[in-house]
Amino acid sequence: MKRKETVKDGISKAIDVLIESGVDLSRLFDQDGLLKQLSKRLVEKTL
Repeated sequence: MKRKETVKDGISKAIDVLIESGVDLSRLFDQDGLLKQLSKRLVEKTL
C-alpha cells in the first residue's frame, strides 16, 4: 500500500509543478500537446 501512496504523491507533486510553472493547460490535448509529450517521455523512461 505504501508504494501506491508514494506514486500518488509523486504524481500530485508533478501536477502541482506543471500548474505552478504556468504551462498552458488549454493545449493539453492538442496534436503535439502536453499529454502526448508526457506519454512519450514516460514510455521512453520505462524502456
